[in-house]
Amino acid sequence: ARVARHSRSKEWSVVLENCQNWHADEPFSIRPAYEGGFVASEFLLDFERAILFAEKGLKANPTDAGLLNNIAFFHAMLEKYEAAWKFVAAARKSAPEVTVSITLDATEGMLHYRMGHHEVGQKMYEKAVLGANSIEAHGLKHLALLHFLLEELRIGSRFSQEEIKKIEYIYNSKKVSPQIREIYKIQLEQKLIENKKQNGVDINRQIVDSIKSFDVSNNE
Repeated sequence: ARVARHSRSKEWSVVLENCQNWHADEPFSIRPAYEGGFVASEFLLDFERAILFAEKGLKANPTDAGLLNNIAFFHAMLEKYEAAWKFVAAARKSAPEVTVSITLDATEGMLHYRMGHHEVGQKMYEKAVLGANSIEAHGLKHLALLHFLLEELRIGSRFSQEEIKKIEYIYNSKKVSPQIREIYKIQLEQKLIENKKQNGVDINRQIVDSIKSFDVSNNE
């Protein structure tokens, strides 16, 4: 209850503290590892801390494909690609359920982008988005799209009008959860700021202007 309450008020650091206490109370439960890792990575971009949550969960559930995927993703975000691939392989061997398989497709997509295999990465992300859409896992679909867009920004791509329309929909549709909208705002703005610092200019002025016009709380 405390985790849910502080999540609604966007007190992400407090949420992590509550997840740590939750795990201490229920060390064999997988839920605090998932919740803590998700909040640390998607809202706070703290991948070292996210790894700690995944490691705690894996101690009690060493073959859980979802946690193996998560820790692969966290390692990849820290540019520890060899370790990330090993965790992906372990997750595939654990006979993951369909939603985890879709998430693994997205994780592999990111890893291929980071290795310079952009076309392969794009196809893996497309597979993830289509797979999530086919089972109406809309939150999963939106997150796969987000991380695809972030990888495109990372290699200097400019968003197409179609991609901008998708972002506008996610920011403004009542069908999209406020949590997903908040993740988009945090991560897209962070990546655009990083790109401006690295390049001295906004490489994607249009999306910057679009984000400024969005109100992620307008439908809450």
